[in-house]
Amino acid sequence: MGEIACRRLRAQRTRTVAVAAGILAVLLLSGCASHSAPKPTKPPANGGTYGSVVELRKAYVAAGGECPSWDENDAITAAAQSGTCSDEIVLSTYSSDADTRAAISTLKSLGAGMIDATYLEGKNWIVNAPDAAKVRKKMGGTLVSTKSD
Repeated sequence: MGEIACRRLRAQRTRTVAVAAGILAVLLLSGCASHSAPKPTKPPANGGTYGSVVELRKAYVAAGGECPSWDENDAITAAAQSGTCSDEIVLSTYSSDADTRAAISTLKSLGAGMIDATYLEGKNWIVNAPDAAKVRKKMGGTLVSTKSD
């Protein structure tokens, strides 16, 4: 092979490598751009649902609630599952939206005029905690009070 042919071959390889490097750079940069941090989303207004009281507990803690000593004890008999984070914090999940509403109705009738409590109600869950209003910002749901109007 002649010297001119070798130079052409080297030049062609150099261009090929440069084009390949450019394509690789574009692919890498576009790949990084598509994996940017997810945009924060608002929680569902109704609070959505949780498959278990453990999932509810994780969401409660992620929303800023404190759970110093978790005990899944199923003490709330009307609930599908329940547990406590402390003496003041009870989390419970229910089999249906109707069961959740019935539990809130019972809590309101039991507490009416005697205690001033605020609960956070979702589609199939209830958070009974002093910080219910604070965690609502990230969990969604409806604040329900036993306070007499």
